[in-house]
Formats: sequence, structure tokens, C-alpha cells
Amino acid sequence: MRKHVIMGPDQTIDVSTVRYKLSQIFMLLGLGIFVVSAGFATRGREPFATWFFDFAWWSYLLFIDGWVYRHRGESLLLNHPGRFLFLACWSVLLWFLFEAFNLRLQNWAYVGLPAALPLRWFGYAIAFATVAPAILETADLVETAQFIKEGRVRPLGWRRSVGPYFMALGALMLLLPLLWPRFFFPLVWGGFLFLLEPLNARWGVPSLITDWREGRLHRFWILLISGFFCGVLWEWWNSWSGARWVYSVPWVSGCKIFEMPLLGYLGFPPFAVSVFVMTVFAVTLWEKSPRPVRALLVLAAAAAVLLMCAAVDQFTVKGFQP
Repeated sequence: MRKHVIMGPDQTIDVSTVRYKLSQIFMLLGLGIFVVSAGFATRGREPFATWFFDFAWWSYLLFIDGWVYRHRGESLLLNHPGRFLFLACWSVLLWFLFEAFNLRLQNWAYVGLPAALPLRWFGYAIAFATVAPAILETADLVETAQFIKEGRVRPLGWRRSVGPYFMALGALMLLLPLLWPRFFFPLVWGGFLFLLEPLNARWGVPSLITDWREGRLHRFWILLISGFFCGVLWEWWNSWSGARWVYSVPWVSGCKIFEMPLLGYLGFPPFAVSVFVMTVFAVTLWEKSPRPVRALLVLAAAAAVLLMCAAVDQFTVKGFQP
């Protein structure tokens, strides 16, 4: 078992013991932050009233990371903090990619945001950094809680020659919403799945295609459940926040739960699968890239984020705080 010497050759501390204690602190801290922020938000106290969504999600991530560690002996934040940081940064870029599609789709808009630009852009980063961690940490929670029993299915007969057709279908799914957004807007949430998953399978990294070829769909079902659960929390906690989004979705805007039309909840499960596929692709691309290319990727990502912050301000934000 791995140990660190902290004061001398005869005094060591078990790393797993420290992490186990930290997991308890994470759970208590997450629960405490959520209760306090919810209490103050319902009374209109700032900054909780405006930023409740952010307080809720970061407290949730702390709590479930601690819970997963206590039940599995490993968690994303406690065992792999560097990976969690990368995931949070990637999450900002990932969500801004969907914000770029929304410039054309106009399916959602933001209201009640701070008028001060630095605070507003900081809020974008803090909120969007939770998207990918929320999906993947919740997937760990679902797996650890054994909501889905792993079973076997008929293996998929997959050939590499099929990959380009999948990728072409993914590209078409992303193009059609830009050309005819009123009719094809739902395709955005699954397009990256078809576009990037064949590359993940070819690279030999975690892949849903590989899972299916081996007769396993366990990960796929876990991601679907994770997406639906996170979708409910996204909409619930958004409805409590002063800074929030509202929807303008064609065809399905009638019956709503919180701000989301009822049928809109069907988009969260495929979105979670797409987030997994996109994240695996991004991590693999990063690890395969030499250091100079990584520097260029960071600069390009930073420029894209700043550009999208300005674009969201211009086209997607519909109301600021008085």
C-alpha cells in the first residue's frame, strides 16, 4: 500500500486513510454549502440568490465525489485532482461549443445576469465548468450504487470500414440544425457521438462501440441515467437562480417542468453520451499531442472561450440585473 513519510523515517501516514477522511469532509462540506446556499437563496440573499445554480452544483460535486470514494475506494477528485481540473477546463470549452450552435438555434437565452462584465464572464466559467464533471461524477455515482446490473448482449459486428459512414452521419447531424434549425435542432445533442466515437474506437481508448463489440452496454445505460438525472437537477436548480436561462424551443414549448418543456428532457440522456465521447476524444487528443501542439491548443481554446463570452453577451443574454 502506498504511503508518504511526513515527519521522519518511522512516521508515515496511509494515503488511503487521508483520502477516506477527506471524503467525509467533502460530503459534509458539500451538504453544508447546499443547505446554506438554498436557505439564503430562498430569502433573496446575495450572492446566493443570483448564483444558486453554481453553489448547488459545486456542493453536489463535492458530496458525490466523497460518497463515491467511501463506497468504491476511488473517486475522480480525490484520486485524480489533475484530471478533474483538466475536465473542468475542458467542460467550459465543451459547453461554449454548444453555445456556438445556439447562436443559430436560439433555443435558450439568459436573463438576470450581472451587468458587470468581469463578474458575468467569471460566472460563465464557474457554471460551465460543472457540465462534464456533473455527467461523469454522476455516472460514477450510478455505477457505484449499482442501479444498473452489468449484463451481456449480443456483440456488435463492427468493421472499421463503417466508421467513416458514422462520422459522415455525425457531421450531417451537426450541419442540418445550422441550415434548418426549426426542424433539426434536436440533432445537435447526438451529432458529436456519431462524429467522434469511431475515432475513439480506432484509438483503443474507452469507447461505446468497443463495449458493444464485447457484448457490454453497461456504460451506455449508466450514461443515459446520468444524463437524465443531471437534466432534472439542471432545470430544478436553474429555476431557483436569479441568473438563469429560459427556453424558446419549437414545437414542444407547451407543457413545462421548471423552465424546460417536458419533451425537452429527452435530450439530456443523449447529451450525456455525447459528453462522454467528446471528453474521451479531448483527453486522448491532449495526451497524443506533443508539448508545442498542446500550447497551441491552449491558446486556441482560450481565444475561442473569450470570443464566445462576447458572442453570448451579444446574442444570447436577454436581460441583466437592474
